[in-house]
Order: sequence, then structure tokens, then C-alpha cells
Amino acid sequence: MELSGGSVDAVVVVADRSEFAAISALVIEGLVERWGWHDSTLNLDLKSFASFYEDATVLVAKVANEIIGCGVLVKERQNVGRIVRMSVSKRWRRLGIGSQVLAALLQKANALGFTQIVLETSVDWESATSFYLSNGFTPTNVHDGDQHFVLIARGR
Repeated sequence: MELSGGSVDAVVVVADRSEFAAISALVIEGLVERWGWHDSTLNLDLKSFASFYEDATVLVAKVANEIIGCGVLVKERQNVGRIVRMSVSKRWRRLGIGSQVLAALLQKANALGFTQIVLETSVDWESATSFYLSNGFTPTNVHDGDQHFVLIARGR
């Protein structure tokens, strides 16, 4: 494991339901860091993570059994998947964890037959926008301060 500017080989696996509270806490930690606060009335999925995402693919990145990153893939509609709640713990950023989680989510999307993957992030969240652009996502539109993206699956 390398922490200073290198990459870390985390294990990315399907989350166990018993980990859902920790995953929700990780996402909330990132929201508080980004915005300075968290309003649970605006993020009902984080309040009831298990019920919101019981039919979704919830992945976690772990190092020594510590959850350091996460991402969720939900079915938007036929052949279209949506990635939500991507987050990496502050201590583990810029080490390739987000890329590992995203790659695993895209692999799962392919296995599920999704031909398009969509997602959104705040238009002014430059690091997130840059991350998705560098991973092949194309901006589609801006709505209510959110930049929407799409990735068309290759070979379909």
C-alpha cells in the first residue's frame, strides 16, 4: 500500500447490508466536507440507505477491512443504469480509489446489459466533473445546478 501520491490497490466488493450505515456515513462525511453541512431532508436516501438501495448494486472499496470508498449502480430504465453516491474518504483521495470503484461499477453495468450509464454532479464541483470527463463520460445538460453526464457502452 502506497499513500503519498501513488496508487492503492483497494479491494472493491459488493457491500454487505450490515455495511450500509457505514456507507451512508461516508457519503454524508463527504457532503459535509464539500458543503459545510448536511440536510437530511434533502438526502432521504442516506437516511434510509438500505431500503433505497436494496435492489441496487452497492460497491465498497476496502483496505484492511476499512471502507474507504463507495458507489451505487441503480437501474434508471431499460438498458440505462445510473451511478449515484460515489464517494472516497478524504484520507484516501487522489490514490485511484474512485477509479477502481467506477471501473467496477461500469463492469457490473456491462454485465447487467446497460447500454448507457448516466450520472450527475454539481456543476461547480470541478474535481468530480473532471473525474467523470477523464473517465469517458460526456456532459449532456445542466439542470438546477447539476451537470448531467452519459457514457455509451462500447460494443453494444
